[in-house]
Amino acid sequence: MESLRGCDSTIGSGSQVASQKSYGTLGCIVRSLTPEHELGFLTNRHVAVDLDHPHQKMFHPLPPSLGPGVYLGSVERATSFITDDLWYGVFASLNEETYIRADGAFTPFAHDFDLRNITADLKGVGEMGDIMRADLTARIDSIIGKQVLKVGRSSGLTKGVIRAYAVEYNDEEGICYFTDFLVIGEKEQSFDFEGDSGSLIIVTGEEHEKPRPFGIIWGGTANRGRLKLGVGRAPENWTSCVDLGRLLDLLQLELINTKTALKDAIEEHREIHQRNQLAEDNEISACDWEYDEAVDLYRSPSKTYAPPEEVLHLQRIVRKANSPSSFRRPVQKASPSSLPSWKNPPSTEPPEGVVPTSFEHRKQIKDEKSPDCERESDVLEREGKRKRQSV
Repeated sequence: MESLRGCDSTIGSGSQVASQKSYGTLGCIVRSLTPEHELGFLTNRHVAVDLDHPHQKMFHPLPPSLGPGVYLGSVERATSFITDDLWYGVFASLNEETYIRADGAFTPFAHDFDLRNITADLKGVGEMGDIMRADLTARIDSIIGKQVLKVGRSSGLTKGVIRAYAVEYNDEEGICYFTDFLVIGEKEQSFDFEGDSGSLIIVTGEEHEKPRPFGIIWGGTANRGRLKLGVGRAPENWTSCVDLGRLLDLLQLELINTKTALKDAIEEHREIHQRNQLAEDNEISACDWEYDEAVDLYRSPSKTYAPPEEVLHLQRIVRKANSPSSFRRPVQKASPSSLPSWKNPPSTEPPEGVVPTSFEHRKQIKDEKSPDCERESDVLEREGKRKRQSV
C-alpha cells in the first residue's frame, strides 16, 4: 500500500490519485476513441471532480498544496448518473425517473508528463485479460457468484464475491436509483475502505485465463452501512460497483491492459502531439508573416494613414498573436505599443510628390500654408465665446 501511495516509481491501476480536496484510486489506463486518441486513466467522478475547483486537475499522489506529487492532467469527460433505459435497454425499469449510478471520469495525461512511468499491469497482480462484459440475457450464474479481487490505495489487495446485479434503491428524497452490482468481502471482511473509490474489480477463478476486468468501485459500507443479501444470513458489508464495459462505452474509451497495447498507445499519443505541435508552428509562422506584412503596409511612405479596413485587419492580427489560448508554447508577442498610435498618428510630413488622403491632414497643411487666413478652429472658439457671454 505504501507503493500505491507514492513510493513506487510507476503509476497504474491501484495507484493513488488526488484532486484539490479528495483522493481515491486510479482504476485503469485507457485510450480515448475520439479523433484525438488521448492516453489517460479512469477513476470515479466524485474523486476527480471538485465543484469548488473548476480546473479539475489530478495529481499523484497529492497536489502540491497538500504534499509531494506530480501533475497528471485535467479531467476531460465525466458522468454521474444516466437513465436506465440507455444502460439496460429493454430490461430498464418501468419507472420513467430511474437512474444508474455511473460515476466515472476520464483524465488524459498532460503533455509534459513522462509516459514511461505508466504501467498497464494491476499492482500486485500483473497483466490483465480482456474485459468481461455483463450479458443480461445470459444465465444469472454468469455474473452472480463470481470470485473477484481489487487493489486500492487504502486497503490494498482484497478478495470477494459478486452477490447481486442491477440493485434498485431509493435515496433520501425518494428518487429511484440502480447500482450495477454488489460485492461482499471474503470471510466477512470489508471489501473496500474509504479512499478505494475508483478501484478496478477483477474477475478471477477461471482456469488458464488471465484475470478479467469487470467494474470499478464507487461506494459501499463506509457510507451506507450493512445489507441483508441472503435468507438466513446476517447483514453483510458490501461494496457498490459500476459495470466497466458500459462505462467505457459511455465515455468513449477503450481499456489498455497489456504492455504491447500500452506501447502502441504511447507511440500514437506522441505522433499526434507532434502533428499538433507542427500545425501550431505553421499557424504561428503564418500569423507572424501576416503581421509583418500589415505593419509594412501601414508604414509605407505612400500612405500617411492606413484605411480603416486595414487598421481593423491589423488589430485582429495583434489580438490573435497576443491571445494566451492561441498557442501552447511561448511566442514573442506583438506589442501594439511598438506600432504607430491609431489615435495619435505621426506628425511627419509626407514625402515629396505624395498627396495625403486624410481630410484633416489636408486642412492642417492648408492652414499652415495660409497663416493670414482665419482657421476654422478659431472661428468656432470665437462663436462659442460669444454665445457664452450672451447667456
